[in-house]
Amino acid sequence: MLGAEVDGLDEEALASPTLGPFLHAALLEHQLVLLRGVTLDAEGLRRLGRLLGPLRPVPRGMQIVPG
Repeated sequence: MLGAEVDGLDEEALASPTLGPFLHAALLEHQLVLLRGVTLDAEGLRRLGRLLGPLRPVPRGMQIVPG
């Protein structure tokens, strides 16, 4: 099945050490994960990205978030 939806995440859930492995497994299984109702600023997006592993340089031509 392509895509999975996760609903009901709050600030506490986004800080949970178990969220990274959960999202990683969901991405491997479904290739796409929608976090419904989650609004992230640039720093929140970086924190979420770091849960999945080290951040990498942005490929040429893609939009860059400062910092």
